[in-house]
Amino acid sequence: MTNTTLEGFYQSDVTLLTQNLTNYNAIAEQFIPEFKELKSLVQTETVLISNLNKVTDVFTAFNDAAVTVFESRKKSIEQKTSLKEKVSNLEEQADDAVTLLLDLADHRLAESKLQRAISLSEQLENQLNAIVTSSLEYSDTLSDSTAELIESEISFSLQSAQTSVNEIIAELTMNDIESIANELSESFTSIEVLLSSDQGILFHKRAQLAANQQAKAKLKAVKEFAHQANKILEKQVDLANQATLASSELVKNSVSSGNNKTIIIAIISIIIAITIARLTLISITRPLSRVNDMLNIVASGDLSRKLDESGKDEFAQLSKNCNLLIDSLRTLIESIVNRSSQLAAAAEQTSTVTAESTIAIEEQRNQVEQAASATTEMSSTAQSVLSSANDALGEIKHADDEAERVKLISGRNRHTIEQLAQEVDSAAQVINQLQQDSASIGSILDTIRGIADQTNLLALNAAIEAARPVNKVVVLPSLPMR
Repeated sequence: MTNTTLEGFYQSDVTLLTQNLTNYNAIAEQFIPEFKELKSLVQTETVLISNLNKVTDVFTAFNDAAVTVFESRKKSIEQKTSLKEKVSNLEEQADDAVTLLLDLADHRLAESKLQRAISLSEQLENQLNAIVTSSLEYSDTLSDSTAELIESEISFSLQSAQTSVNEIIAELTMNDIESIANELSESFTSIEVLLSSDQGILFHKRAQLAANQQAKAKLKAVKEFAHQANKILEKQVDLANQATLASSELVKNSVSSGNNKTIIIAIISIIIAITIARLTLISITRPLSRVNDMLNIVASGDLSRKLDESGKDEFAQLSKNCNLLIDSLRTLIESIVNRSSQLAAAAEQTSTVTAESTIAIEEQRNQVEQAASATTEMSSTAQSVLSSANDALGEIKHADDEAERVKLISGRNRHTIEQLAQEVDSAAQVINQLQQDSASIGSILDTIRGIADQTNLLALNAAIEAARPVNKVVVLPSLPMR
């Protein structure tokens, strides 16, 4: 704000001065709320708020002085503008008066009666030029002493010019040239008005100098108030630093105390957490241990035991599922045992059929040997052999029918064995699925798989025996040789 005020002090244009004043007001409007906010922040600090309240008085005086600087500078610039206008009018009026005096040289009495008037006119012209020159210097000076000196010169020149004008008017009146005399009198009166101390050049210059003096005094006051405000604010900063250090020390002590409390709370929390974790671990491991023991019992082959399903937690649900698994295993194994009994009965039946087939084959072999002997004996009689061959053909067809019947029986046995094999495969798949549910049941699955393999082997052996071809050869009766 001080710099803006200083710029306004040296400004010579009203528009630019107004812009400087606008900038100053904007800065002041920004300063006031920030200053109030600062006061609200330190409201609880007695020392800080007491020192900061001094700024309020200084700022009020500073603002009044700064506004006065702008007002004085505006007045000074306006007076300077008016002064230049009046000096310009003075030059015009002086030129008009000189023009009137030059007209005297062309008058018909110029060579006779107006000689003295023309001589006074030349003197008046010099005096008016001196007045105009002094007025120009007067309008540009900024020094009070110089202005007073120039005022004296203008006053002396004006008095001398007044004397010359009076004498010229007297000469013109005496020679009946009153029109020029009146015009000269009016023109000089205008010059006197322009140089008057009421509303003339002297008035505007004095007002300008007074405004400049007031602006200078207020600018000096602005600088002094700014210096005071800076000192107060510097002291405010020092006090704030001291308060900050005290607050930092207090915070440090509070943090240290807080750290101790935090450590104690952390230790207690850790102990509580460990206790809770221990209790939680026990509440988990004990039910799991019971489930594991039960699975070990099941793995040993005892499916008569069950877990406790009481409760509504996850372990109760797990126990219930394990019991369902044991029931499913018991049902499956009972089914496998039943199927195995049926398979054993079928295998026994197949063995009996196979034994009978073996006896029949042995009998047929003996009969074939006998037929071979009979064939040797029949070689002598072709007709007898032909007749016997026809009879043998019928017997062979009968043997083929018997062989076909045995083949059908073997096919049915094989189909039964294949069904048993498929059921055993299905049981193996179920056992494999159960193996994924619990690794502890692996031994049971291995046992079941061994039983299944033995069953497959028995079924395979039975199928191989049943698949062997049975050929029944009818032994022809011996014919007497011819």
